Amino acid sequence: MNKHLHFYGLARSGHHAVLYWLLGCLDEGRKVHFANHVKVGKYPLDPANVNSHDFPKNMGVIPVSAGLSPSSVDYFVSSTEDVSADHWMRTYRFPGVECIPVFAMRDPFNNFASRLKMYKKKGMQFGLKHEKFIDAFPNLWLSYVKGSVKLPNSVYIDYNNWFDRKTYRKALCATHGGKLELKFDDKNLNYVSKHGHGSSFEGVKKDGDGQSMSVHTRWEEYRDDPDFWNSLRLAGGDFYDTALELYGGKEYLQEPLEMLKKLI
Repeated sequence: MNKHLHFYGLARSGHHAVLYWLLGCLDEGRKVHFANHVKVGKYPLDPANVNSHDFPKNMGVIPVSAGLSPSSVDYFVSSTEDVSADHWMRTYRFPGVECIPVFAMRDPFNNFASRLKMYKKKGMQFGLKHEKFIDAFPNLWLSYVKGSVKLPNSVYIDYNNWFDRKTYRKALCATHGGKLELKFDDKNLNYVSKHGHGSSFEGVKKDGDGQSMSVHTRWEEYRDDPDFWNSLRLAGGDFYDTALELYGGKEYLQEPLEMLKKLI
């Protein structure tokens, strides 16, 4: 194994969209294995320890399989979701292979709205727990944003900028291309992942046209929902200050930022 990237993401944050875009920036001849949602601390080449349903097709990536050894893997990508920051260092690391942590983070208002939407639509079917999927979100988001910079050699990707700006995506490849072995290519940009049944709002209807989704206005569905705002309010001033620092320059987030400010 020559390279191991591990994605840390929050559910409904768009991190799978970023991950699949990144796969499209690798050399087409590269042999890439992928393990989705690896169990914390478990050996990621064992299919019993990963969630590989709805595996992305036509991307040239290979799912892990029984008997797979590190020596037969060239470039390996794995991911976990909603894992608390104190468990990050339990991510399995192959001896002699550098593990590069990659974080893809979305603004908290739309991320939270997408989580609420999924919880109300599929919460019972998926066995989602309100206290973990909803109540814990604000502090979990804050811990990811603040903690990601503390992991050595980590790569931070802002989902909002990634979605909005081709120049940002090009800059990511220019800045981290050597370390991650990337060459800019938007061929996977409009892919809508089937992991988690696609978008919380549109499912996989927009597969092939992902850039047309209104990902920055999801929060508007909960504009008048007191539970939505109370959950964010309880996270306190540090949550608001961090959201303001990261997203205060986004015109489309001025209203939710002002609404939250009045509640703090």
